[in-house]
Amino acid sequence: MKKVAPVVDALIVVGARTRANSQRLREVAEREGCPVSVLAQRAADLDWSMFEGITSLGITAARRRRR
Repeated sequence: MKKVAPVVDALIVVGARTRANSQRLREVAEREGCPVSVLAQRAADLDWSMFEGITSLGITAARRRRR
């Protein structure tokens, strides 16, 4: 995340909003300089207008913990 976030125009973190790991990935992207970083559990959760005009998009997924 620390290497990708500064070089993309936007980043999508796929994961549950209630999971700390998902939130943390989005926060790291923002802190590392990614102009647009969003957390979504599914494509329907995204506001696609946020991605107008971008030339590079990063996508990552939060890891689900096993019990």
